[in-house]
Amino acid sequence: MPITHEIRKGQSSRRFLSRIFLCQSAFFSCLTFAELGCESAAQKSESTKGEIRDPLTHLTPSEAAGVLATVGGVDITLGQYATALSNMGEFERLRYQSPERQKALLDELIEAELLAQEARRRELDKTPEYRLKLIQAVRDKALLELKNSLPGPESFTEAEVEDWYEAHLDEYREPERRRVSLLIFPTEKSAAKALAEIKADPQKAWSAYAKKYSSLGVEDPDAHHGAELAGDQGFTSAEGVERGSNEQVPPAVRQGLFQLKKQGEIAPAPVKLNKGWGVYRWTGTSAARTRSRADSERAIRAALARKQFREAEGQLEKELREAHPVVINQQMIDALKASSESEHQK
Repeated sequence: MPITHEIRKGQSSRRFLSRIFLCQSAFFSCLTFAELGCESAAQKSESTKGEIRDPLTHLTPSEAAGVLATVGGVDITLGQYATALSNMGEFERLRYQSPERQKALLDELIEAELLAQEARRRELDKTPEYRLKLIQAVRDKALLELKNSLPGPESFTEAEVEDWYEAHLDEYREPERRRVSLLIFPTEKSAAKALAEIKADPQKAWSAYAKKYSSLGVEDPDAHHGAELAGDQGFTSAEGVERGSNEQVPPAVRQGLFQLKKQGEIAPAPVKLNKGWGVYRWTGTSAARTRSRADSERAIRAALARKQFREAEGQLEKELREAHPVVINQQMIDALKASSESEHQK
């Protein structure tokens, strides 16, 4: 999109700021220049003319200073480009191997700089909104660097994985879940009539009634699910068991479902729903099981890494608060609360 179109008179500052930060997010989301084709050069030598290569970009300071583009007197360097690229995920990196995609990324950086310069010209960089967005961007960058500085999930020992598994065993226990199909009728009388016919010939009658009363609201449920799954609501755990619950299954159905004795059984009587009356059948079973430590190891290591990051973040915040004391203006906060309550009462 041409910049002149983006900054036309009358455009809101809020939208323009959003555009700037969108472009800046592209700048901070990509892979290393070395992985785009300079890795072989980096491998040839750890240093060039006594210069140490950056461990992230594999560039020396003189290489990093190379100018890729100049925008309004501001240089976009190879070092900036490579650093920006280094933050992209492994799979996203694959998108930037062709010359066309590399040029497209440079164009995004140029657009970001153009928009940033225009924002400064409008003095948008002095607005509270810009300052807040800048603070958030810097915060996210600092947290990303903190995360990257920590050992990865593979660093945790087998003993740590085992201890986590034992301490959180309930999280790896999966309760029995039952699959249910449900038909909804407008009245108790119509539901009872249908139920009697279904019990007389379950296969034929269920399919026939499902075409009209399937809770899925399709003209021919059989075409989507087959006769056995007409009105399918999916699996759910028993009432009171949070894990494996399914909001699509009405509470009355969920309660009665686990009182049935045999898979394929149809509820003995219609149940009252929020809207209408339901007739349901038990159509499938997922038995209760406990996931083994081996099956759960990947998830456990990810959980340990998240815990490690939360602790590191908490420690960093504690240290920063000690180094930079925080003073809260409670009087101003109370005034804001009073103002907010007054507006709400209006």
